[in-house]
Amino acid sequence: MALPTNVGYGTVTGRFMLAYADGSDADVFPDGVAAKGTVYFTPSPIYLKNSSAAPAPITILPSTVECALDADGYVLGTDGTVGVRLVATDDADNNPVNWTWGVEFRLTDQDDVPIRTIPKFSFELPQGTSVDLTDVTPVTDASGTFYLVGATGPANTLSVGTVTTLTPAESATVGITGTSPTQTINFGIPQGTAATVDAGTTTTSSPGTSASVTNSGNTGAAVFDFDIPQGAAATITAGTTTTVANGTPASVSNSGTSADAILDFTIPAGPQGIQGVIGLTGATGIDWQGLWSSSTDYVDNDAVFYDGASWFASGNPTLAEIPSSSSTHWYPLALQGIQGIQGDAATIAVGTVATGAAGTSAIITNTGTSGAAVFDITIPKGDTGSLGALTAAAPIVWNSGTSEISLDHDAIEYIDGGTA
Repeated sequence: MALPTNVGYGTVTGRFMLAYADGSDADVFPDGVAAKGTVYFTPSPIYLKNSSAAPAPITILPSTVECALDADGYVLGTDGTVGVRLVATDDADNNPVNWTWGVEFRLTDQDDVPIRTIPKFSFELPQGTSVDLTDVTPVTDASGTFYLVGATGPANTLSVGTVTTLTPAESATVGITGTSPTQTINFGIPQGTAATVDAGTTTTSSPGTSASVTNSGNTGAAVFDFDIPQGAAATITAGTTTTVANGTPASVSNSGTSADAILDFTIPAGPQGIQGVIGLTGATGIDWQGLWSSSTDYVDNDAVFYDGASWFASGNPTLAEIPSSSSTHWYPLALQGIQGIQGDAATIAVGTVATGAAGTSAIITNTGTSGAAVFDITIPKGDTGSLGALTAAAPIVWNSGTSEISLDHDAIEYIDGGTA
């Protein structure tokens, strides 16, 4: 079963060879023989937490990885290929991050005799990289004096044998067994005694003096006496206050001293408030220009009268663009009404004519239809006229043109009682 797909890896390689004095071959150079043995890789953390793993978070317990060397001295992976893939130490999906792999060598010569080997060390393995142990192995300075005695023989191989713990009272021992060129060195190391540490006196000295610690005991039973100078009262003053962009961490720095502090503050601005809702844009008014003219350069929202209808401009009409339903920039405001169908000519006839009482109103009544009217008319009498003053010399003669009537004065009857 594989680890989650978000786990990163790196590759570790390495090759190890033993160098011997020149043998019976044709050249005169030292001979190289591939080392044998095992290399162990141990992670520094006991476990790794991977919260973003799918399908669920997982805790990874990395174990020690054991790798053998092949016949040419190369480090082999567990599948037998050169190099081994290990969990990357800088994978941000794992917690902790930026840890190290420890490496331990247990190597022998071709006769399986343990050899003096490389001390343990630790290294980082970035994700997606290949690290060669030769590049990351630390090297310490080594010096010494070499003596050549007699004829040159085969190189001596000295391996560590036993390491014995002695009592604290015993002296350390070092012994070599065997004969050249294969010998073993054995160590006897006395056990040390635990030192004791006790606090002695604590004194306070004047301000401005230096603190001191003295051991009134010995290295095996230390008694530390402390002399601590009294500190002067510190002062704190507010310095500058600077506002920076929202999201920047706040900070406080001391531009003074520890005894006379001047604190400068950097404070991020608060988040921007939420913008209110923008109101709806009001309707744009119409600019009435009167009767349309081909010589006027009309603009957006101008309104004109043309061909019995009113029109408004949407956009800027081209010069002399005629308002119509097919134009690009003119749109109707109010169109001319459609003419109705022409009706037949009406007829008018006079019906009855009656005389109404004097002082009443004249009346005309249509006893027909709207298309064939028959008007009955009532016309009131006029007021009775005054005779006025009549004077005449007798006889009075009235000539109608065909006959003549004469009135004698004596024949006139005065109705109102008048006299002649």
